[in-house]
Amino acid sequence: MLCGASYLKEGKENTEKEAGFLKELGFTDIEKENYYGVRQTERSDKAGLYIARRKIFDGSKETELLLCVVRGTVAGEWFSNFDVGEGDEHRGFAAAAENAFGYIQSYMVRHAVPRTAKVLITGHSRGAAVASMLVPMLKESGFGEDSVYAYVYACPNYTKNLVPGEKGLFGFMYEGDLVPAIPIWGFGMRGEVIDSVSFSPEEKKQLKDSFSRIAGGIKTVAFTAEERDGVVAAITKLAPDQEAFYTTVYSKSRLIKADPMTTYDFCVKMGKIMVQREVKRVLRVPDDFNGIMWAFVTDGAASPKIIQSHSIEMYYALTQVYNARFAKAAN
Repeated sequence: MLCGASYLKEGKENTEKEAGFLKELGFTDIEKENYYGVRQTERSDKAGLYIARRKIFDGSKETELLLCVVRGTVAGEWFSNFDVGEGDEHRGFAAAAENAFGYIQSYMVRHAVPRTAKVLITGHSRGAAVASMLVPMLKESGFGEDSVYAYVYACPNYTKNLVPGEKGLFGFMYEGDLVPAIPIWGFGMRGEVIDSVSFSPEEKKQLKDSFSRIAGGIKTVAFTAEERDGVVAAITKLAPDQEAFYTTVYSKSRLIKADPMTTYDFCVKMGKIMVQREVKRVLRVPDDFNGIMWAFVTDGAASPKIIQSHSIEMYYALTQVYNARFAKAAN
């Protein structure tokens, strides 16, 4: 719910519901950073943040809690999402995490937040990757190993440095969501992953029913794991390694003239759709990309399959089904 409340409504400025939500939850010193609307069309290697604080009780001891909610992608952040880079850390996400870390440090100084505080971080999509990268950064800055917790949703792969686990980091993943399956080439996420692929048939039915109810009764048409894997295979064929992603040029087209482009160029073109909503222009791409085009665009509009699979509503439903396991066990 915190992740969902952080998004801008239809990309419009100052339409997120986070501040009111946090106030109702007893948080104070509520601040936001890097929020903008659809007019921001240039590339941004930042991420939107809400930061707040409040007192909690750790047993019988009063403790400071620092909360950081990292917003998912809006506007020019799409271009940063697609720029994986040539190294072992996703270039766009790493830059955003560094920027976010600097702002958190500034907030702590201005509000005298002690290093003995507990830290809770959450994020969806791009926000999930940035939130995950913040966990080791905050621990290395002086917070205790048992003081930093992150719950993230639909986290894209962001690192090749897949050391065993990352204490306090939990990632929720819907099996048909394309975003947590990319980038490929050995990238992954750290921490404990809760994947709906492990759900029982009964839980998967509950997930579909719960999503439909939360989404206002619409039919669930989200990707299956097999459909997602088909798109990943098509992407892998186009760009079998990071170098090919930036350098292999495709130019074949039987029906229309299309500019030659690399897979990265194609992703940038998709980014322009997200930022400028120019669906017709993005359809003018080489035939080689037909294998993945259908995943993004259906009948001239954004595909409901990919939208549902990655949506806040899907992850809220997934969390409900997962939590029901423990409620059932407790009874």
